[in-house]
Amino acid sequence: MRLISVQVLGNEDFRSLKVNKVYRFYKPSEENEDIEDYSTHTGTQLTKTVFTGVNGSGKSNFLQLLSEIFAYLETWHLNVTEKTVKQGLNFGFEIYYSLYFNEARLFFLKIENAGDINLKVRVTKRLSEEPKFAVQLPNGVFREISEDTHLLLPNKVVAYSSGQNEMLSNPYYRLKHYAFQELAKVKGKTLFDDRMVFIDYTNSYSLFIANFLLADEAKLKIIKDHLQVKAFTSFRISINLKNYRKNPLPMHDELRQHIESLKQCATSWVNKKSKTDDLLILDYSIRESDAVKDAFRYYFPSAANLYNVLFQLEMLNLHQIGSDTITRVMRAPKWVHFSDEMGKIESSKLTFRIEHIKIEKITGNEKSKDTKEDKIITKERYYRALSDGEHQFALMLGAVMLFEEGNVLYLFDEPETHFNPKWKYDYLSLVDSVSPQTDSHILLTTHDPVLLSGLKKEQVMKFKKAEDGEVSINQAEEDLIGMGVDGILTTDIFGFVSTLDKETKNDVIEFRELALKRYNKTMSDGDRDRYVYLYRKLDGIDYAKPLFDPMYRDYLNSMENLDLYKKTSLTKKETEERRLISDAILKKLNESE
Repeated sequence: MRLISVQVLGNEDFRSLKVNKVYRFYKPSEENEDIEDYSTHTGTQLTKTVFTGVNGSGKSNFLQLLSEIFAYLETWHLNVTEKTVKQGLNFGFEIYYSLYFNEARLFFLKIENAGDINLKVRVTKRLSEEPKFAVQLPNGVFREISEDTHLLLPNKVVAYSSGQNEMLSNPYYRLKHYAFQELAKVKGKTLFDDRMVFIDYTNSYSLFIANFLLADEAKLKIIKDHLQVKAFTSFRISINLKNYRKNPLPMHDELRQHIESLKQCATSWVNKKSKTDDLLILDYSIRESDAVKDAFRYYFPSAANLYNVLFQLEMLNLHQIGSDTITRVMRAPKWVHFSDEMGKIESSKLTFRIEHIKIEKITGNEKSKDTKEDKIITKERYYRALSDGEHQFALMLGAVMLFEEGNVLYLFDEPETHFNPKWKYDYLSLVDSVSPQTDSHILLTTHDPVLLSGLKKEQVMKFKKAEDGEVSINQAEEDLIGMGVDGILTTDIFGFVSTLDKETKNDVIEFRELALKRYNKTMSDGDRDRYVYLYRKLDGIDYAKPLFDPMYRDYLNSMENLDLYKKTSLTKKETEERRLISDAILKKLNESE
């Protein structure tokens, strides 16, 4: 899965993103501006694209647009969706992306090809019309597809936002309510496989449990080592099989079977029945033996499968919400913040709960009295006692590690806000370490130069909003490999003239002027005292000594009277003008040597 381009169609902008403007996720060559001829990549890999720009430049809006598009397409495929919703009267778009097609997917779509292949998908949805799907065949021709169109969608769209004011979650909450109605009305035997996943507090426990029970041990070790977690020790699942009206809970046969499987995996369980409740309590003790993990491996083929089952169970909590609230959420406009509309259910009234998650946390080490070797000291703690940064780290690596099937689109809005600088620096390389060797695309937003360290220019997209409100998106002008944080801050991405604090920067400018006075023998007594003071102050940070280089001194003399040299903040045009003047002076000085 790799995004290529997206365009809002119709007569209204999508927040800050202009209507009828093509936004590309790559820089087209001078010879080829035609999206139809874009050559998609081949092979299995995780593509990383980082959005950066000032606050309000449209980065988060872009993730919201992509979420709305794929949530709409998923809703369009549900049986319960009304025709007016399927037509999406006020929503239009055209999106191009490539997907990895295995032989089974090609067979169902009736596409002939010898072996697996990456193909380009086009989905066009005009105002008041239903979407049209097309795939570019190996011969380069687009063919419309009208059956099994769900096979032209990403396997998963996984989103996360660290913001308190976010609206990225809206389409995921809306779709969740549609899926709930689908399960209630369709008496099938197959569970709803949620394509759209929004990571928040309601499912973070499910993600943690699924990974720590069934994920690849080598990849899981990366999370354990960074969180200083030696082991996952225990947890509890509670399911109330009666709804808020005290009636038996309507439930899929397959979901009932999964509950039985969870009972088989439990160390112990009890069913507390009364007139008002039918409460099933399942306790799991993992520390005592590997039997619990072995049981989970037997009943659940993968971490992603277990997560999906826990998601279906968590969706039962919607039985505690009134039907009027569910309808209001499903019909609410895109600008409404859904979490404000829904409110929060008291934990004691939840139909499904995961609680009492405990881990063995490494707290230090000591010398063994017998062997004189280092001995690890651990203490059992609740998972919820981890810091915000540790929780975020477990989620942001765990979400990538969880879904192994490929063709996943990750939309992460500032996933590193609570990380320490070391974790920020390592994050993208750690993502590569835990991600499956399958074709997926991760888009993330950031304001942090540490996270950008080591990226190539094609991996960085700069967002900029003009005075008229139009958003432009451009590829970074140079690779960021080897620049360091200071170097990145002074690129066109952030536009810093200097990374010095204001006090030091002003001291350097003043000392430079005094040094030239000293060289030209025009210093006053007051200048000399100030010069000595600044020399001692700046000498400790290596900003005084370069001024004693004769060639550098001549360079400063030549630049001193230029207004552009004295300014501490420059426009891009002024920066380029000053660079050209500087190059000319240096060339002249070299010729005179």
